[in-house]
Amino acid sequence: MRLPVRPPVWQSAAAVLALVGAVVVGCSDAGSGGGAGGAPSVRAFCGALGDFETRVDAVDPADDLPGYISGMQSAARDLGDLGVPGGVPDDARRGFDVTMERIADLSPSDSLDELSELGDVDEDDQASLDALDDWIQRSCPDLGDGADSSPAA
Repeated sequence: MRLPVRPPVWQSAAAVLALVGAVVVGCSDAGSGGGAGGAPSVRAFCGALGDFETRVDAVDPADDLPGYISGMQSAARDLGDLGVPGGVPDDARRGFDVTMERIADLSPSDSLDELSELGDVDEDDQASLDALDDWIQRSCPDLGDGADSSPAA
C-alpha cells in the first residue's frame, strides 16, 4: 500500500494510512493496541476507517494545506486511539503503526512536496503497509465505495 497524497489513505489506503495516517504529534503512544476498552471489533474498525476517509476528504490540500494536514492528524488520532482489532496479523498491525507514525511526523507547515513523501518508506515498512492494505481489503470490503463499511463474513 503506497500512502497517497490525497486521501483516502486506505484507498485499496493509507494512511495511511495514511498512511494515510494516524496519530498527531505527541500521540504516538496510542499505537495499535486500542483504547482502554480493549481492541475494537472489525466492524468498529472498518467504520472508523470510513470516518477517517470522510474527515480527510473534507478539506482540499490545494486550498488549505495546513487545515488538511491538521484534519488528517486529528482523524488519525481518533483512529489510533481506537487501534486495530484483535487477530490482525503482526505485519498488518505494523503497517497500521507505520501509518500512524508517518502522519504524526507531518507538520502543518509542510509543503505539498513534503506531504507527497508520506508514502516514501523502506522495503520492510512497505511490506507491512501492503499487509495492512490486504487485510483491509478482505475485512472492510465496502470501504471506499460509499456503502456502509461492514466486515467481511
